[in-house]
Amino acid sequence: MVKKQLCYAIVIATASACSTLPSNPCGELIRVGGRCVCPPGTVAVDDWVCEREDGTRIVSPEAPDGYAASPPDGGLVQPDSGLASDSDAGNSSRDSGVSDDASDDCRHDVECEDSLWCTSSACVAGQCVSVPIADACLIDGECWRSGSLRDDGCATCQPSTSPTEWREESTAVRLSTEIFHTCTIRSDRTLWCWGWNVDGGLGLGDRDMRELPTQVGTDEDWVEISAGTHSCGIKADRSLWCWGRNDRGQLGLGDREMRLVPVRVGTQRWASVSVGATSTCGIRSEGTLWCWGDNTYGQLGHLPSASVVTSPQRVGSLSGWSVVSAAEYAHACGIRTDGSMWCWGGNSVGQLGVGDTEPRVGQVRVNPDVTYLSVSVGAIHSCAIRGDQWMECWGQNQDGSLGVGDGEDRVSPTVVATVTWASVSAGMNFTCGLRTEGSLWCWGSNADQALGTSDTDDRVQPARVGVGTDWEAVDGGSGHTCGIASGRVLCWGLGDFGVHGVVPEATRNTPAPTSCVW
Repeated sequence: MVKKQLCYAIVIATASACSTLPSNPCGELIRVGGRCVCPPGTVAVDDWVCEREDGTRIVSPEAPDGYAASPPDGGLVQPDSGLASDSDAGNSSRDSGVSDDASDDCRHDVECEDSLWCTSSACVAGQCVSVPIADACLIDGECWRSGSLRDDGCATCQPSTSPTEWREESTAVRLSTEIFHTCTIRSDRTLWCWGWNVDGGLGLGDRDMRELPTQVGTDEDWVEISAGTHSCGIKADRSLWCWGRNDRGQLGLGDREMRLVPVRVGTQRWASVSVGATSTCGIRSEGTLWCWGDNTYGQLGHLPSASVVTSPQRVGSLSGWSVVSAAEYAHACGIRTDGSMWCWGGNSVGQLGVGDTEPRVGQVRVNPDVTYLSVSVGAIHSCAIRGDQWMECWGQNQDGSLGVGDGEDRVSPTVVATVTWASVSAGMNFTCGLRTEGSLWCWGSNADQALGTSDTDDRVQPARVGVGTDWEAVDGGSGHTCGIASGRVLCWGLGDFGVHGVVPEATRNTPAPTSCVW
């Protein structure tokens, strides 16, 4: 998911304008899903401060009294990096979870094996703490991950072989779902993956499927993740690491050999990365765009001098890139800091949005009269959030994946409902988006129940998923979807290959939580 912000056009014109709106208590910051996040054109210095391009800073009204901004570390996270930022993760890392009740008010409702206790709230170190996962088993301040599961996929009180330290802030803050597996970064910056692994895309050192979230290595400095049959992630020092399938050079390591664990790509610093089916694109910290892998249809944005590029190669001469969405199959799109959107590659059904069906090897600007915040490319359709936070989609629409009320393809961007959107994720032949008040909506093909609407009916217009307004991220894969709500990872749709992160596995028609390690 790409977390986007309110009042974008107003911020561009006058940064203080948003502070005058009664619905935005975040001042010059932007309010999305009840939280203050950095506006476009700024980067997050830490949990409380955004820095403009001229070096001046904005302090969040949510900052503690007397808070002083920490100095930048040179590795600032772009606000449009693809998923909810650390500062957006429910503020759980800043909330001890301690209730106003005295510690003797803690109640343990069910006694577990080996004197462990299950409860929806827990007494840890003599204090009442709200536990954001169902039936956590705690003893002496430690949380034991489940060794078995109930029918609904949540943990019973049967501990695994080793405990992991309980940290109230360890909720999910980044999410990437693609094909048949999912990866997420928790607020403690550990990386976890599950699902299909024949191509080594989980990064666990083997090719065995995982039905439960499994930690990738032991590092605690992951900040970005993009998952596919190959996967890439960025660490806090802005180093880029890739692993998995590499038959088209999509790992960027100069060869075509599969890697089963994360391997660093070069020595440069990266702001964001996006993986497609057989290609990868990334934006370096200085704002230049680079792509590598399969270039059969010009989806790397390079002249077709080679059909395979095994190392990062710069795309064009433009700089100032802030967002890129790599080719799911044959096209890609990106956005520059001035709000201009550009697409390139295959265009068989108008997925480039340039008014025709002719392919483009080089980048071509889409809708020059409009500014954009984010873009997400699916198999052969694309969707983007405009500066006024309306959504537009274009390309293939046979199953209603554009959400424009019919099944006709579009060769130019077309507005999807006249409401404001925070983010969008284009899946294989369906789309999901978060509205600015935090509600989740999906549309398109529902044959695999990836829309989460409790049925198998396709939707040609956005259909609301549940009633919650606590959604922070969503990402659509091939036949399943996962999202983050209040720090919990929930998945639904096609249940093959462990994609839901629970045992026993089954197709779901509504969002349900992954294993209660979250």
